[in-house]
Amino acid sequence: RIHAVLARIFGSADGYRFAELNGIGINRPSDWHKDILSSKYRKYQKTPLWGASGDSEYLVVKVCIYLQDHTDGLGLVVQPGTHTSGAIRKLGNSTHSGGERLRHALGSIVVFDQRITHRGPPFGFQPPVSGEHRMMISLSYGRPNLHTAEFERGTAARQGDQTAQFTTDDGSGKPCKSTQYPS
Repeated sequence: RIHAVLARIFGSADGYRFAELNGIGINRPSDWHKDILSSKYRKYQKTPLWGASGDSEYLVVKVCIYLQDHTDGLGLVVQPGTHTSGAIRKLGNSTHSGGERLRHALGSIVVFDQRITHRGPPFGFQPPVSGEHRMMISLSYGRPNLHTAEFERGTAARQGDQTAQFTTDDGSGKPCKSTQYPS
């Protein structure tokens, strides 16, 4: 089912490839953002993110598989049409105001252009049922071109730095920190 959707988005079954970015989100709050390379990782994205360049246009999508019900609207919020420019409009703060709330059920799959401005639950979010976590799996796919390769290299560098923050310096590979999410 996912590959049929991706084939429609990319124009054919061989018009895309896995972009070496995946994640598991658990109660992960976020402010408005685009899933593009930023800060020190921006240097990896040498080709423009908007408009044609070289071998073809940029298109990297995120596939989110929701493992809990989000029909209450306290999950993904998007700003439709914002994938066409680099501007990020702040439509609200922790109140989760602005944008279009997606209300997806358990098992739903949401696919979006990673350049769209979006956010997850607001900071301070508490799941509606005590002890129940909001979980999702995310995978990225892109055209088999330079844009996707650059995105992959920058993402690998970012994830490598993040992993290094959570392992010891003694080479044991044992975690020295843990990520704390609201419960």
